[in-house]
This record gives sequence, C-alpha cells and structure tokens, in this order.
Amino acid sequence: GINEKGSGREKETSTAKKVDKFRISFLLDENRITASGVKNIFVIITTPNGKVVVEDELGSGKFYTRDNDEKTYTKRIDVNYEQGQSQWVTFDWRHNSKYLTGDYKIEVYNKNC
Repeated sequence: GINEKGSGREKETSTAKKVDKFRISFLLDENRITASGVKNIFVIITTPNGKVVVEDELGSGKFYTRDNDEKTYTKRIDVNYEQGQSQWVTFDWRHNSKYLTGDYKIEVYNKNC
C-alpha cells in the first residue's frame, strides 16, 4: 500500500486507513516462442472478505480462461512485450472506496491461462 503525502511524496504503509493506492509489480518471464507485440494482462484483486474489486469506470470487466471459465478482472493492462526478454510491469491501483484491513490476493493472467 502507498500513502500519498500532501507534498506529493509517497510512503509504503501496511495500515489500511492510510492506504491511498496499491502499487502492483510483477515480472513477465522471457518467452522465446511468444511474438513481440501488445499483450493483454488481466489482474484480479480480491479483498480480505473474498470479493473481487470491480469498478467498471476504472477498467474492470470479464474474460474467459482456456477452460472456458468466466473470470471477473479488476484491471486490464496492455503491455508492449518484446520476444525473448523478461519485463517488469508496474501499475498503481486506486479505487473509489476504503481499503479493508487484511490480506489482499492479487492474481495475474496472460493469454487466458
């Protein structure tokens, strides 16, 4: 969690009432088979009470896995992937309600896996 100070400075925090946004980072492993280009990455954020964070106006939606299971995602990120290279992906997530105390679950899907 990130707390934004009035001066614009940011500070990591684990206190729910001080969190202004989440900063989510993950590494896409290198893949020599996948062609370069824009890839859709789907991120699912689940709250401590087990509910997926969904805010349509902030980019939430649905996708189907290769097993034809429907999943609701919190955010879709378009990543310009370079074949054979690992790549860090980082984005900030700010939603319109208060953050709950507890552990959040983050799931990342690529190519409907």
